[in-house]
Amino acid sequence: MTVDASSPVTPVAEHSPVIDGTDQVTDVANAAHTKEQRKQQRLLALAAVFQAAQFAHRLALQGKAGIQPFWDEYETLLRQSLAGANNPSTPPEPLLVSQLTIGLKVLENCLREPWQQESASPPLPLPFKGRLPPALKYSLSLMVIERRLDSSPKLRAAQQDSLLKLQDRLAFFDQDISHPSIIAGFAQSYLASAGKLRFRLNIRGQQQHLKRPATVDQIRAILLAGTYFAKRWHDLGGRRWQLLFQRKQLLRELERLTQS
Repeated sequence: MTVDASSPVTPVAEHSPVIDGTDQVTDVANAAHTKEQRKQQRLLALAAVFQAAQFAHRLALQGKAGIQPFWDEYETLLRQSLAGANNPSTPPEPLLVSQLTIGLKVLENCLREPWQQESASPPLPLPFKGRLPPALKYSLSLMVIERRLDSSPKLRAAQQDSLLKLQDRLAFFDQDISHPSIIAGFAQSYLASAGKLRFRLNIRGQQQHLKRPATVDQIRAILLAGTYFAKRWHDLGGRRWQLLFQRKQLLRELERLTQS
């Protein structure tokens, strides 16, 4: 194509670019979907923290019988925390509502009535007037522990080293996450990391259960898993102050999530 510079006609390119508005709409929709997924995973990670805390509470009160109907969910928290902690550069396995029904219910109860006594039967928390319910207290403590571990490269490295060894041990025991040796490995990893902090999480319960080494290992194992999910929640934008100042918003998100 030739253009006469003296011509008053503005030259037009032979192949004018065509803008397809549907591409931009699709990008916006995808971004919105990704944002919603991130919000859901953040809420589910928070529910996982509360589920871990509730399991620790019930183990201390009733031993393994206290969570026997939900042992599959207990194992799932351990398995996902081990896989996620040992593969920090890989996107973690998405959390599912079906895996966290206890944690979601406990979280909802704690947000609705954090100071009032509940008449619900186990496995729901049993709050007492004038103080935080155990599940909420333990969950907040797990969040504190996670932040302090994150600020201590030495302790975080010790935890990582013990979990990598535990992964090898798990393969030896044919992936049986409930094997006493594996549960004890989780407990040792908790002691090697969170157990070295000045801040301590004291679990109250019945002496007959807390005197049993197997029960104590089960409690420490699920607390270790709780610290992993507390980190996952924090990495997705979760903060402790949200439990106080965004209670209504969290409750709305919970309602949408459980009804979807």
